[in-house]
Amino acid sequence: MSASELAALPDREVVLPWAALRRPTGERKATGLTGSLLPDPAEPPPPPTFVTQVPDGDADGARGEPPEPKRKPAARTTRPTKPPARVAVGATPTAIAGVVPAEALMADGEARLRAELDELTGVKRPQIIARIRTAKEHGDLKENAEYHAAREEQSFLEGRVQAIEARLRSAVIVAAPAAGSRVGLGSVVTVDDDGETVTYTIVGADESNPARGRISSSSPVGRALVGHNEGDDVDISTPAGLRRYRILAIS
Repeated sequence: MSASELAALPDREVVLPWAALRRPTGERKATGLTGSLLPDPAEPPPPPTFVTQVPDGDADGARGEPPEPKRKPAARTTRPTKPPARVAVGATPTAIAGVVPAEALMADGEARLRAELDELTGVKRPQIIARIRTAKEHGDLKENAEYHAAREEQSFLEGRVQAIEARLRSAVIVAAPAAGSRVGLGSVVTVDDDGETVTYTIVGADESNPARGRISSSSPVGRALVGHNEGDDVDISTPAGLRRYRILAIS
């Protein structure tokens, strides 16, 4: 090969073989060809990864089961409630105007609420806790119908306990009015309803039992009667229309 031909070659150091486009060291061979090799794709660096090891939860309730009882549990007491205020039914301007405060509660109504609270916290609550503990021993909690039923009952019980405690904290205990005075909370009112004699006892909303003649002071009939005197005619708007009651006696 002449010097002029050698000078025309792209790679004058290694002439052959032409099929080897890379040297053993990895360097590309100069061939003078364009587009014969695709450029090496640039690989993006892998994203950084962070792995945090968190220990299994062992706190009470972390796996859905109720906490184990303590060895020596402290005596369970109901949430302390401040003594309800006690007023006479006619001692406030609102009662005189015919409006009974929403917090008003009769003494017997307070006693019934406290008796219910004692039964819920002293009898039914321990029974439900025992049922939950027994159901836990049966195995997998996800498919344990007895466990879920007991937990649902526990939820209703605790909700009722909280409602009673809140009612007792805000209660204003009123004394029954004297016979012959204006209708108020605790009054037993006898009325004439279109020739029929009916007797109602005006009570708080928590003590209402229409089937036994105990109507709430916030009901349409109770709200209309409160504040009136014996012999008054009282117009009451009912779903059946306007009715007129005459108060025959208040005791």
